[in-house]
Amino acid sequence: PVLKKPFWGRILACLFYDGLLILAFWLLGTFLLALLVNPEHHDLDNGITDKLLYWIFLLGLPWLFLTWFWIHGGQTLGMKAWRLRLQDHQGQAVRLGAASIRFAVACIEWLAIGILLLPLFWLIVSVAHDWSMALTAYLTGWIVVVFLTFAWSSQLKHGSLHDHLSKTQLIQY
Repeated sequence: PVLKKPFWGRILACLFYDGLLILAFWLLGTFLLALLVNPEHHDLDNGITDKLLYWIFLLGLPWLFLTWFWIHGGQTLGMKAWRLRLQDHQGQAVRLGAASIRFAVACIEWLAIGILLLPLFWLIVSVAHDWSMALTAYLTGWIVVVFLTFAWSSQLKHGSLHDHLSKTQLIQY
């Protein structure tokens, strides 16, 4: 089969697919965690230990989900659906270290996009005094920036920054 760089639309579709799966795991896991941590009140707001445990869970679950699939076959469920595969630059399976670097850098990229757009959110709140309009504009701006970032990074030799730093590449087959 001919291996080629994937079109950014496929990457976004895969991201959406896997994002829905992670969201479902978060919802189920949060429910189970609330039952384990505080079965009487079903909330996680009773102490620093509960909050720390919850944040570890929120970051650990996607890391576990994504890295496990990346190192065992190079494909998440979304990647299989869109015929994408992750590999190193020699065409070999990705190792845990590279998968972890890819995950960490991608998280930092997403966080940076969110932080860069915060002034837009506060500007709309201060001018229009409308939280719903500000949130809509913020999310729209975030989606546009993500869209443009994927379009731009798909033109780079090694793809995105997280692919470059982890020495991985996303291919379409």
